[in-house]
Amino acid sequence: MARHLGKMLNEPYGRGAILARYREDGVRYHLIEVFPADLYDAHGVIRFESDAQYRRYIRIGPERNSTHADIVGRGIASIPGYEKLNPPPHTLV
Repeated sequence: MARHLGKMLNEPYGRGAILARYREDGVRYHLIEVFPADLYDAHGVIRFESDAQYRRYIRIGPERNSTHADIVGRGIASIPGYEKLNPPPHTLV
């Protein structure tokens, strides 16, 4: 379901990501393999332009196909470049 929500958010914000994913808490997402990609949480978004940039901030696991956007437990909002959006994504999903 989170994959579909992210795709749905791509249009109203006009960001043009090839892939977009949404999780309200901004902590756990499925693995991203195409770029540019946007990860949304309830309040904003982070754009990853490349796999190298993505891998700097994301650890993979514990399941093979899941990704944790988790920097010391704070999620994507703690990654440099995170943008708060207005209206916030949680109002559109």
